Amino acid sequence: MNNGIILAGNMLVDALKDIDVYPAHSNLTSIRRVSKAIGGLVCNCGLDLAILDPEMPVRVMGVIGHDDNGRLIEDRF
Repeated sequence: MNNGIILAGNMLVDALKDIDVYPAHSNLTSIRRVSKAIGGLVCNCGLDLAILDPEMPVRVMGVIGHDDNGRLIEDRF
């Protein structure tokens, strides 16, 4: 590759929880929905760069697990 960007760093999966209201100290709240999204420097910047310039090659480097979270990241890239 003569041109392009290679990103190396954290590749994470965020657990997002939808709640009714942020609880006061020492109180509880109900979690209505749990979803997952990819995150970390490599995932966030890699996707943003690909959107900003679809012609520019963007490659990512990182270590991911052999589990559902790792597959979620692999499927996105």
